[in-house]
Amino acid sequence: HQQRPHLLVRLLQQHQQQPPRLAQRQQEPPRQQRLHRPAQQQQQEHQQQRLRLLQRAVTTSTTSIILPAQCSSYTTNSDSTRRIAYTSSSACDSSLFGTTGTWVRFVSPAGTTMPTSAPSIYACGTDAPGWYNGAYPSTAGSTTTGTVCYNWAGYTCNWSNSIQITHCRTFYVFKLINTPVCNLGYCTV
Repeated sequence: HQQRPHLLVRLLQQHQQQPPRLAQRQQEPPRQQRLHRPAQQQQQEHQQQRLRLLQRAVTTSTTSIILPAQCSSYTTNSDSTRRIAYTSSSACDSSLFGTTGTWVRFVSPAGTTMPTSAPSIYACGTDAPGWYNGAYPSTAGSTTTGTVCYNWAGYTCNWSNSIQITHCRTFYVFKLINTPVCNLGYCTV
């Protein structure tokens, strides 16, 4: 029984004392695996290169949206009396924007968009406030044509006219035309 542990110890010592060359040879992969390694590496490098090119293409396509001219050529309106909470005047937009329309960007303190539900009469500094009866464009650079309704005499859409709205990434611009009659005005929030 005592010889067996000595035998195991001797075998272990012999194994540890093998020449370094044999130890290295045992750690190397078989010849077939060595031959295929460069092809595998090339394939991985090729896939990584394709992925980098694809990532660049995706990045380029999301940052290269060309916005329409109205996103950089508009009239700024900061009139705080257009806000939905303002009720102290009776302004009229029947001759302010022309019959063919003017691109307008609403900015603070006027608000930045038009409400999408009917404000109370006499809100927004006018008698019959105008509100946008539609959905805003959701994609940068896109333009939507919709309807502005004017709330009066118990009818939330007593008068109406068409407008256009363009999504300019971080803000909207509105192509507004003269209102049908007085005292109607475009409202903001």
